[in-house]
Amino acid sequence: MFETRGFMLDISRGRVPTMRTLMLVVDILARYRYNHLQLCTGCAPDGESGFDFDVDSSMTQAEFAKLNAYCSMQGLELAANVDCRFDPARPGCAALAKDRLSRMLSPCDSPFANIGCGAEDGVSDPGGQVRFLLEVAGAARSLGKRPMFWGDAASKRPDLVPSFPKDMVALVRGGEARHPFEKEAALFKSAGLDFCVCPDTSAARSLAGRVENMRENLQRAEKAGRENGAKGFILTDWGDEGHWQPLAVSLPAIILGGNFAASGPKAANMDVERELDGVMDAPLGGLLLRLGTLYLCGGAVRPGSSELFNILANPHGYSRHPGLTQCVLDEISGVASGVRIAAEKWCDRSDWAKEIVYMANMIDCACHRRDESRLRALRDEHGRIWRMRSREGGRVRSLSKLPRF
Repeated sequence: MFETRGFMLDISRGRVPTMRTLMLVVDILARYRYNHLQLCTGCAPDGESGFDFDVDSSMTQAEFAKLNAYCSMQGLELAANVDCRFDPARPGCAALAKDRLSRMLSPCDSPFANIGCGAEDGVSDPGGQVRFLLEVAGAARSLGKRPMFWGDAASKRPDLVPSFPKDMVALVRGGEARHPFEKEAALFKSAGLDFCVCPDTSAARSLAGRVENMRENLQRAEKAGRENGAKGFILTDWGDEGHWQPLAVSLPAIILGGNFAASGPKAANMDVERELDGVMDAPLGGLLLRLGTLYLCGGAVRPGSSELFNILANPHGYSRHPGLTQCVLDEISGVASGVRIAAEKWCDRSDWAKEIVYMANMIDCACHRRDESRLRALRDEHGRIWRMRSREGGRVRSLSKLPRF
């Protein structure tokens, strides 16, 4: 069993859950023996909150304090997560990060604070990025927190890692089935730093999940963490490209990830469908998992996303994977339609069922990208599903990423 068994939910890209939803998430985490929660908030160099975040939907300090108290009741700690980002063109980014940290740390009881500082695309000065990381870590330390940081930027300068203060905790993250957790874990272990392995739900940019990728990713992270003495296992759940996916997409990973963190390799034998039925209080687990395997059809597997997502998200004329012939897309659409019909029987009593119907409709739209009537119906449904569990702020921006035609 890992000492820290955590879950990180991205609320920095527009989709911010309601307090009722956050408490539901805490209940599920407690059920599967998690003891650590992070809500990822942004800290962009331009002074905004970060990423595509909409300030109209941001959580107040009072809400963080309320959630912190609820986590404590359920046996979890709430840790601050401020994704501080390095920009060499803006010398004030470290000061901004310190200010944001000072405001975010007080409502959270956890002794840890995730300061982010991950690798940035297009940054040609990894040494400068490491200096920024150490400066922000010092700010967190001065505020009484032990800094956690994404390990990918630091791993680009492995010669500097042995000099890091030994109270820092590296977060070895990766979302693909074959991610080399072992290599990065060995780097931080040899430097004498505590570290956590951080696999992903495989929910972002997927429409309905990438279930088999998720299983292998979790299993590989657990093995690397166990064999290298990781202090924790923290499951990440990102919201790239509009955060279209509802909570149900992440649910299989939350269940399985909690079991890997608490029970080790025997979690691979877990009956996830039965657990899903229990959490959703309806026989919906098999339907959810079926949608989560459709990304494999036609051999159309790409890293970081499902090809069905790519078809729906990109402009008309996107050159799809050659394995996704129209015949294969029609078969996928038929499966999605069957799942939708089965889930609709439970919609009068289950929000989970409504989310599964929405997931099936997104897949169906990807299979019929030229059908404007389907796209219009999906855009209407997007708002209804969004408002079930998320705050209004960010909805319009997310909707703008769904195609109109």
